[in-house]
Amino acid sequence: PQPQVAPPPAQVQRQRSKPTPYKMKVSSVLCTYGRFDCVQRSTGMWLNQDYAGPTELVIFNTAPEPLELGPTLGSQHNVVNVHAPTNPNGQPWSSLGEVRNAALEHATGELYSCWDDDDLFLPFHLTQAVGKWLEHKVIAWKPRFSLFSNDGGQTFKLAGNAMEASILASLDFVKRHGFSTKQSGGEHVQGGWL
Repeated sequence: PQPQVAPPPAQVQRQRSKPTPYKMKVSSVLCTYGRFDCVQRSTGMWLNQDYAGPTELVIFNTAPEPLELGPTLGSQHNVVNVHAPTNPNGQPWSSLGEVRNAALEHATGELYSCWDDDDLFLPFHLTQAVGKWLEHKVIAWKPRFSLFSNDGGQTFKLAGNAMEASILASLDFVKRHGFSTKQSGGEHVQGGWL
């Protein structure tokens, strides 16, 4: 089945971004523990991005069951599917940070975009993020506001964004510093980035 794109245009007034001259490769990294319905929706939103530069989507699945992709996703759309039910030592993953650090090994772009499997991304997300990242000349950029849904995607509310899940950062910086491997700090790069 075709991945479902959410949120539907009738529920959110879409902004149309203009095609950009940006040529930096963006690696979107999606870590999941077998939430394949979320992966399907998130992959659809990634495929619907209007960013004109090169991209890749790294799906890093730590569930015992592998994720099967459609035959053209990898070859035509640069989707990398990694199945890693245990860490490199054959042990269970100890934290989200450990999972994110392992997933980074498969990312080959210049910029890192966290692509959480349960988040919602509008089609201009990457274009806007790269534009703002270049405009402000920073290590990392995130929007001040994001759309949130408390009813499973039926309605959306614009709210202040304090989460790092919507961040765009230099992939080199993220790889050098790595994510915290503390149980509760998997969304934070060690040494800070904001």
